[in-house]
Formats: sequence, C-alpha cells, structure tokens
Amino acid sequence: MLFAGAGDTINGMKTRRFLLMACAVGSIAGLGCSARELDPVIGKPPGDDAGGAAGSTGSSLDAWIAFDSDGGASNRDIYIIRANGTDRRRLTRDPSAEMQPSFSPDGTKLAFTSDRDGPMEIYVMDLATGVAARVTQRVSGAHDPAFTRDGTRVGYRSDASVFTANLDGTDERQVTDGRTCCLSGPFGAPVFASDGQTIIYDDYNAIYSTTDAMNRQTIVMPTTGEQSHPALSPDGSTLVLQSTCIDDNAARSLWTVPATGTTNYSCTDGMRISAHGTDATHASWGPGNAIVWGSVTGGNNSSSPVPSSLVILNEGAVLTLTSGTADDRNPSWSPPGTVIGMW
Repeated sequence: MLFAGAGDTINGMKTRRFLLMACAVGSIAGLGCSARELDPVIGKPPGDDAGGAAGSTGSSLDAWIAFDSDGGASNRDIYIIRANGTDRRRLTRDPSAEMQPSFSPDGTKLAFTSDRDGPMEIYVMDLATGVAARVTQRVSGAHDPAFTRDGTRVGYRSDASVFTANLDGTDERQVTDGRTCCLSGPFGAPVFASDGQTIIYDDYNAIYSTTDAMNRQTIVMPTTGEQSHPALSPDGSTLVLQSTCIDDNAARSLWTVPATGTTNYSCTDGMRISAHGTDATHASWGPGNAIVWGSVTGGNNSSSPVPSSLVILNEGAVLTLTSGTADDRNPSWSPPGTVIGMW
C-alpha cells in the first residue's frame, strides 16, 4: 500500500509514481521499501549555518554527510550534517572556495577541492584536527576527489583523465587513457570498486570501467546528452548516475543501472529515482543503501532558480534534508561510526 500524504498537495499521481520507482530501486539494490509518506520538506533551517531539516528518514544511520554550501552568502565551504538533518556544522572558513568533499574509507580523513593556493587542487583534511594538506600540484588543476578502497591513495579528475596519488601527493599516476567526447566535461569523481583493481568513471556522455589504464569497458553507452557522475551501491551491483533526458527540459535526473554488463541508455533502460521538475545532481550511495543528492526545484543544467537542497532516499521514503537560503551541493557519505573532532 502507498501513502501519498503531503506529496498529494503538489501532484498526487506524480507522487505515487515516484514512490513506486523508489521502492523498485530499493528492491534492486537491497534498500527495501516501507509504506511511508513522501514528505518533500520537513522543518526549516536553523540559525547561523542556514539549512537543516529534521525528519525520521535516515535517523537510524550512524553516519555523516559532507557537502559544500555557500551558507546563504557567497563563499563555498565544506559542511557536515547528520542523515536526519541535525547537527549541521561548518568545517572550513577560508576566504577561498572549498567544495566536492569525499570521506576516506576509515572515516578519518576528508578529501576536497579548493582554490586557496591558486587553481583548484585536491587537499586532504585530518578529521581529528581539522588540518588540511595539499595533495596535487597540477598546472591545469584537479577536482572531484575520491579515496581508493584501501584509503592509501586519492583519485581525482584533471583535464579529461583520472589520476591517483599518495596522500602526500607523491607517485601520481594517470589511470585512464584520456579519451573523451567532451574535453570540458564536467566530469564526476572516479569510483573504486571493491576488487581493488576496477575504476569506474564517466566521459560526460557515457560510463566506463578500466583495470589497466589502457583498455576500457562500456557500462553505459555514449549519447548526445549527459550521463555522468556515477556512484556505486555498497554491494557493488548497481550504479546511480545523472543524465539529461529528452522530456526534462535540460534538467538532470538520477537513474540506476547495473554496474556490470552494458546499458544502452540510462534514460530508457535504467530506473529513475529523482522527481520530475527537479535538477538532480551528484548522488552519493551510502550506509544502509541510502542515497543522497543535490536537488533544485525547477532548475536545469544552466539555471538554478532556487538554492539547491540535499535530498535523501532511504527505505523507500524521500526527505528534503536541507532547505532555505543556503545552496547545498555535492554530498558525500561517511562510513558508519565516523567521529569528527571539535576543533
């Protein structure tokens, strides 16, 4: 049985279809599905760090979500929040831009992108002390970091390629061949599979995997639109990615596809998890198979009429995690039990 509740005040039929899709996705990747209301906005942002919203979805997940936000002003910094919308906290306060956070597998470090020393480069923060060290020294800059599965290296994008390096920046290696349809992207962070060998990445309009930097296998076939920013389910069976589909007026939507084999086109052969009428980006698949992403109501890939909110899908229910004046984007899950120092 489905309950439409608050969503019916917007569009009852659309709410019911969306819940059906969310439940189907949950079944595919083990999320499960509970008969709950779709409640688009719960609560209001508290105080100084504009943006939190509390609710039951995600309340049992002992994990943090890191994201970047303008805090309702102009400068982008790294923030964290609990999966139920509580304990929002700002981690960086530099006058530069800090964005695209990514937790290490053991939850002790946070990689992010910053222009504090010039071009956008990759930095790694010790979460016990808040001290950050620069990793990359690339003339063309670097962005969208992600740790390898053992946490000893960090991967990132620079130009059209994926690179990895030790956490102190040594032993940088190019791990993809640099072929691309679209030199300017934008491209998403690399995804490191549990086998320790496979790297999944996007070419803006397709998703590929590689194990040797020279040969690549196609996971989602190329198209003329965007198919980018893949994230892997905890069991390794499913990818979620963002796509531009014909009926969405240039807005990006989120789709799940199998992580193995080849999908012809995400918009027709995948399973949609984001609502119509929103621009949905940068999904992160986390503990308990919960998925969080950035969402702009009425937006598309060139226009954001309202600030971006964080939206979480967990156990078949959808919650707007943040709302208000702050523009919140690029979320990333921590491992369960992550402790962040009070510096």
